Amino acid sequence: MGWQMPRRINKEGKELLSPKPWFIREVEREQAREDIQLETQRAKLRERRSISIILSVAIPILIALTLAIIVCDGMNLLGLDIDTMTINILAGTVIPEALGLIAIALRGVWWHTNTKD
Repeated sequence: MGWQMPRRINKEGKELLSPKPWFIREVEREQAREDIQLETQRAKLRERRSISIILSVAIPILIALTLAIIVCDGMNLLGLDIDTMTINILAGTVIPEALGLIAIALRGVWWHTNTKD
């Protein structure tokens, strides 16, 4: 007689043939797992990239607007007359705070890659 492929019978009584050997199915399952893992990593990278772009645009705009307010007040442009203490507080808090926020956010986004997800 010879070797025959194993047959399975489902509930309706129809014969189902295993289309591929077990080791090929196992390789295909592993490939599917790797594809899912790769797509997950790509999605995380897209998310990190968008966060980085937003931060790299928003923070310099914040700093530039703060410096523009200080310059406009110092040269009496646009009729700005802000108290000196307010300008000192504005310059002393906004710029370092913005730089601190970008450092914390970028560290949180990019440097935690050592952990296993």
